[in-house]
Amino acid sequence: MDGNSIAVSVMPSNNRSVYYDGTYDQGYMFQVMTKHQQQLEAYQTLLRITDYLDNVPDIPSHNNSYDFNGITVVGDPNVIGREGNHYYYVAQFRADLYIKRSELNEAN
Repeated sequence: MDGNSIAVSVMPSNNRSVYYDGTYDQGYMFQVMTKHQQQLEAYQTLLRITDYLDNVPDIPSHNNSYDFNGITVVGDPNVIGREGNHYYYVAQFRADLYIKRSELNEAN
């Protein structure tokens, strides 16, 4: 893709704690990457995204299937390289959710 951009991608994760009642805590890993011709702008954009995500108070479930337990920065913003006229920065995050028992799980 040409030009400046921001990309979000899901990362593999094995952050799960299962409880006897069928509920569990799950951490979902993802990363955000910025690409910009101005190195400082690429970095500062990612810092603003990191600050925002680090302070999200809640992401409510529309069907009451989970409780949001926060987003943690697990990899601080850092430069990963330069290609042509663009600089690339990346930060990694984990969204922690408490997954409630579903009616399907209760029937089993």
